[in-house]
Amino acid sequence: MRIFFSFFICLAFHLVAHGQVGDDFEFQVIIGEEGQADDTTVVLKDSPEVTEDYYVRTIGQLDKDYTGYAVELLITENLLSSDYSLFSGFGKIYFDFIMGKYHYVYPIKFRKKKAIKKYLKNNVRTRQANAVIVQYLHGVRTSVLPW
Repeated sequence: MRIFFSFFICLAFHLVAHGQVGDDFEFQVIIGEEGQADDTTVVLKDSPEVTEDYYVRTIGQLDKDYTGYAVELLITENLLSSDYSLFSGFGKIYFDFIMGKYHYVYPIKFRKKKAIKKYLKNNVRTRQANAVIVQYLHGVRTSVLPW
C-alpha cells in the first residue's frame, strides 16, 4: 500500500508540475486512525468532499503497556490542544505525564538504531530541533537515546 501511495503522490505532483492536470483538480489525502495515509483521491475543487474533515487529531495518554521507541517532540507544564501547530506534521500524538510535566510523544515502528537516527535527523529535527528518541518497556520510559 505504501509503495502504491508513494507512486501515486509522485505521479500527481509530476502531472501538476508539467501542466498535465488543470487547476480544476485538487489532490487530497485521507488519513486513517493511526495517522497513516489510507487513501488518496483526486476531486474537483469546491466539491463537498474537499471541505469535509476526514481526520480529527486527538491527543491521548500513552498506553501503559507500550514497548518500543517514540519521538519526544515537546515537554510542557500544561496540556496542549490537539491542534497545536507542531503536531500537524506528525502521526498520532500521545502524552506521558512524568513528574508533573507533559511529554508529547509519538510511537515509531523502527527497531534498528541506525534507521531511527536517520529518521530523527531527516524527518523530525527539520521541524523540531530539540526532539529526542525515548525507549519504553511495558509503559515505562527506560532511556533517552544520546543523539
